[in-house]
Amino acid sequence: MKKALIILLSACLFASCQPSDEELAKGCIERGGLLIAQGEWNAALNTLDSVDTMFPKLVSARREAKFLKDSIGYMQALRSLEYTDSQLLIAEPKLDSLLNLFELQKDEKYQTEGTLLSRRFMSSGNSERTFLQASVSEKGQSFVRSVYYGSKPLNHTDLSIAAAEDATTHVTAIKAPHVFDNHEFLTFDGDNAMELLKFVANHEREKLKVTISGDSQFSYFITAGDATALTQTYELALAFSDVNTLRRNADAAQFTIAKWKNQPTK
Repeated sequence: MKKALIILLSACLFASCQPSDEELAKGCIERGGLLIAQGEWNAALNTLDSVDTMFPKLVSARREAKFLKDSIGYMQALRSLEYTDSQLLIAEPKLDSLLNLFELQKDEKYQTEGTLLSRRFMSSGNSERTFLQASVSEKGQSFVRSVYYGSKPLNHTDLSIAAAEDATTHVTAIKAPHVFDNHEFLTFDGDNAMELLKFVANHEREKLKVTISGDSQFSYFITAGDATALTQTYELALAFSDVNTLRRNADAAQFTIAKWKNQPTK
């Protein structure tokens, strides 16, 4: 009996020495605040997240932890905006410089988005030749069009490009080509278009052989002028992608900053 009382008394004394959930949560919040002051944002977020995980019923403590986490988001947004603004100062002039090499084709009456085309591909001399034509939409989406001219129809859906060093790339279209008056037009977009353009850009100074095939096969070499125009189109698509990404990141940062500034104080 005496032994049992001693064990019970010891258990009560041990329990009385344990910190409460409120005290533990407060410790996490204080630790998170210290880490924020030291600039260790990721560690602070992990510490503050533990308040939600370990003490789901302590609404006040969780609210205080959220306030501190939001403050980290605000500081991260400030840093992100500073970086994106500095990068846009470089990326936007580069895009503008490349745009000077292209002509915008757009029917204002019927089109909401135009197409940017290298002047090289707008020549009347293109009407009776087989070649690759590339373009970029006003929003930055790339397109490559395989143009075949000949009396023998190919109905081509496959296209491959081979470089002098035995490197090759190959794409297959889902749709059949558009056929009109001894011409076949087969368009690639998205990743397929960028894959073709990237290959040409990486091997621009080499002899590039294009092979198109369907019911039958036809091969030709990309001219130096076309290779330059295709490379410039690839660079334009990349420049659009860079600028669009930076602008989206800047918008997201500005949204976070505005949200923080407009929230009630703790």
